[in-house]
Amino acid sequence: MKVRTNSLIEALSGLSGNVVFRTMKNGDIIMSRLPEKSETTPHQRKMGNMLKEAHLRATHIMENDEARADVYKKYAAKRGTHLRQAIVIDFMSKPKIVSVNWAHYQGLVAGSILTIEAIDDHRVEEVAITIKDMAGQVLEYDKVQNDRHGTAYNYIVKTETLPGDSEAWVSVSDYAGNVTTKSFRLSGIRVKK
Repeated sequence: MKVRTNSLIEALSGLSGNVVFRTMKNGDIIMSRLPEKSETTPHQRKMGNMLKEAHLRATHIMENDEARADVYKKYAAKRGTHLRQAIVIDFMSKPKIVSVNWAHYQGLVAGSILTIEAIDDHRVEEVAITIKDMAGQVLEYDKVQNDRHGTAYNYIVKTETLPGDSEAWVSVSDYAGNVTTKSFRLSGIRVKK
């Protein structure tokens, strides 16, 4: 609500009870009710804590880790952002497992190929696969090789014969240390013949 000015109103500024007085650039004085504060949700608190941690990490890297700061400087230049913002963005965004391609998969035998497509805003640091039986026993684990430095990672099954019911757990980590994990049931996959 626009207020008519008088000497009392002109002297008011800021908060008075639950009313806020704002003086605009053109000299008008606006009076409004103080907005009610809403409770923060658990998700908002979690995101706020992550943001605080990201800024603490950025400060630490910028002040104490020249090698990592240099990597982030290149990332910041590529994105057109400041160094601190680049570090915070990388910390706040997790890598993504886009797909798992079964086209060259020959069944649960040695030599079968699983192709994993993984991406990240900055860079994927590592892709690993764990194959477990349905009881949770690890049958094999290894890091996945990158296919010509693109987004495809090929994993060659090493175990000669795997049980019919198995799960592949794919985990992708990025430069900031974020990890994304997905599991895939191997028994339901159609085998290429």
